[in-house]
Amino acid sequence: MRLDGNKIWHLQLVGRWIEHDQQQGPPQQIGPRIFLQPGTLADGGNGLGFTNQTGVALPADALVNPWLLEGYELWDGPVGGAQCIWMPLVQPQLIHRPVMELLPPCALQPDRDRQPTFELSRAERNPCPGWSERVHLYQNPGKPFEASAVVYLNGQGQIAAAELFQVPLRSAQHDGAMVPQRRAWIRFSF
Repeated sequence: MRLDGNKIWHLQLVGRWIEHDQQQGPPQQIGPRIFLQPGTLADGGNGLGFTNQTGVALPADALVNPWLLEGYELWDGPVGGAQCIWMPLVQPQLIHRPVMELLPPCALQPDRDRQPTFELSRAERNPCPGWSERVHLYQNPGKPFEASAVVYLNGQGQIAAAELFQVPLRSAQHDGAMVPQRRAWIRFSF
């Protein structure tokens, strides 16, 4: 199914509850559906294909309890409605009090059979050293020349890493407050 990027979509996280390192029950919806503004999912003609061009904030309900994220659903409404697409992850990903409370740009790739997993890189450098191309993404209307992210493609043309600017990350200190970081690196796996 080819999605219309100008339409309003609602993203639902799907996974399993984890208790004592054991998966509990069948996959279920995690938290409420996330409203996606028109244009969030788009093919910007920049070589990335159909992806989320901006970060997508995760619902607080999904971040408190230990969940094993298994995929995403796109719905045409906030409640009820029709499920339009199921996007399973390449491998399940634990989400529990993450340092970064958003899906980074390019985490959603509806044209792929399996969605990439991603992780915040602790290194202060690009986790994809052999990149072949980079694409700048802009999302601040008042600052048309200030990139919000740079996405790096590997030699096979796959999205391998992203460099995010001014992204809020959970502090490593005991208070756990969200602190804007000048730069954060993300590594994608397929």
